[in-house]
Amino acid sequence: MNIRVYPIYILLMVCSIKMSAAVAVSKLISNNMVLQRGVKSHIWGTASAGESIQLVFKGKQYRVVADGKGAWSIMLDAASAGGPYTLSIKGKTNAIEISNLLIGDVWICSGQSNMQFTVLDAKNAALEIAAAADPGIRHFKVPNVNGETPQSQLNGGEWLESSAATAGGFTAVGYFFAREMRKLHPDVPIGLINSSWGGTRIETWMSYAGFGWKGVEDLKKYHEKEYARRVNVLKENNNWLPTETDAGIEKGLPIWVATNYDDANWKELKAPGWWWGNGLELFGGVLWMRKSFDLPADVAAGEVALSLGVFDDRAKVWINGNLIDSSNNRSGKIRQYMVPSKYLNVGKNTVTLQAANLDAGGSLGGKDALKISSGFYQQSLAGNWKYRIGKFDYAPQSQPLITPTGLFNTMIAPLTPYTIKGALWYQGESNASDLPGAYAYRSQLNTMIGDWRKQFKSGDFAFVVVQLPNYSNPATAPGVSNWAVLREGQYRALDLPNTAVVNTIDLGEADDIHPLNKQDVGKRVATAVRKFEESDLETGPVFKSMEQRGDSVLITFGAASGGLMSKNRYGYVTGFAIAGADKKFVWAKARIEGSKVIVWSEKVKAPLSVRYGWANNPADASLYSIKESLPAFPFRTDDWDPLMY
Repeated sequence: MNIRVYPIYILLMVCSIKMSAAVAVSKLISNNMVLQRGVKSHIWGTASAGESIQLVFKGKQYRVVADGKGAWSIMLDAASAGGPYTLSIKGKTNAIEISNLLIGDVWICSGQSNMQFTVLDAKNAALEIAAAADPGIRHFKVPNVNGETPQSQLNGGEWLESSAATAGGFTAVGYFFAREMRKLHPDVPIGLINSSWGGTRIETWMSYAGFGWKGVEDLKKYHEKEYARRVNVLKENNNWLPTETDAGIEKGLPIWVATNYDDANWKELKAPGWWWGNGLELFGGVLWMRKSFDLPADVAAGEVALSLGVFDDRAKVWINGNLIDSSNNRSGKIRQYMVPSKYLNVGKNTVTLQAANLDAGGSLGGKDALKISSGFYQQSLAGNWKYRIGKFDYAPQSQPLITPTGLFNTMIAPLTPYTIKGALWYQGESNASDLPGAYAYRSQLNTMIGDWRKQFKSGDFAFVVVQLPNYSNPATAPGVSNWAVLREGQYRALDLPNTAVVNTIDLGEADDIHPLNKQDVGKRVATAVRKFEESDLETGPVFKSMEQRGDSVLITFGAASGGLMSKNRYGYVTGFAIAGADKKFVWAKARIEGSKVIVWSEKVKAPLSVRYGWANNPADASLYSIKESLPAFPFRTDDWDPLMY
């Protein structure tokens, strides 16, 4: 018997297969997930257009029909904390079963590297990880991806229970916050959605609507203006003119690598550290760096170990004009070399790097990583390095750390249908690289908070901002400070309802932008969250008012019910600066009287302004609350232009 299959039937069969889509859900809706307690929880997905979907949860059946585009969504009834439960989702052709589901509190954990910073890298990591078994803490890491348009689906990710096998990869701030909350409320599970990426600026986490833009065309106009702006900044700060090719290469040969090359007119940057903040704001491209050092005869006669830490991203390395590393692309790997004596000089030696980074987040070295050593001999290469721009590249497609809307589109937009308790935000270091950027942050942050609340459609959900910690060399004199200006911008988030700010000016490290002590940060975040419902909790003394009294100023503090104390080795209060009409600040003396502090200086007879903790690293800020031993928040009493004074 001959069977003839007509082409029209084949076409109909193919169309039928294409049109009948299986029921699917967001990757967030998966095993081990946490649903928000106390409110209706949103569940959504896709199916065939018009398909009927049945859900079963906690013994109740729900039904929903997919719309004409195949999208469907439904709200599950509000429930109290508990679990584990199973959620069943069934369509016409397939079924999905979500197991080990808990009901508790769900927090978005977002920002840059200090939020991305993992438990594995935190203080006492081995002990913390060994004790991390708690099925009531769940963690979902959103993949680091950027894009030009808002996405509805995540690129990957899974919910993980906290255990010794998994917790090392959790956000440390989020985990230690969750652990504190679990101690207080062991019956309430905590879900952490970790959407963070190191080195990112706040602009990347804002939506088109947050910028007042309609779409990609507005982004293209931004890039045109931004390219011109960055070129002008580089011209002004670096005595530099754009070139089509790397200026450090002529006829295929490096011309800036010889020991006797005259680099007197090169600019300087400090290493270890990031390029930005050194006249290289948002620089992407090729940067040449040089460092000279002397070697005694006995050391130069033998092999030496050269350590340059981790480059971000790529680099070639010469010593005294001899190429010792041509691999170039070793991003994220420690650079260590054994340099033979034939490449070394008695006396002056020079290391030269041709470093390349396109994402405008270049860096050199790492803590204790820059050094020359041989046996018992060791010489640090930290400090000032010479640099010169080889080539500037503006490549938005490869600059996820700074391109506006890119991370919102792919790492926040797909989360917005999820019902959450609130957000924990730890970001700002990248925006503090220059004063104008630090000052703009106050409006950017408040705009972003308002926009996220609209995007999540969850009302004024709780938003907790972690202020920047103390970082870099302690201030030797009062003055302008990028980080102080940005901290003030972070504090302005309190102008919005249901927000909190966490003070960490005593938890940083002068020589490491990634302080290891995330445990205390997590504790303070937990206290800030609890304060939403327990208003009497202390989160640190805050400036309340000032009163001029002749040649002194009386500062009144709030949020320190047990009074104030000075917490330093001297026993008196430090960290205050004072200025008169000339707006020139000097260090001030200060004396505590209950919840007030009297501030004065013999150099200022008619004081008009007082500032406290106003520095990148206010290492001498010694004012604390007696009751909880929490640091006073940095502040200023004036409204002078912080970019000038």
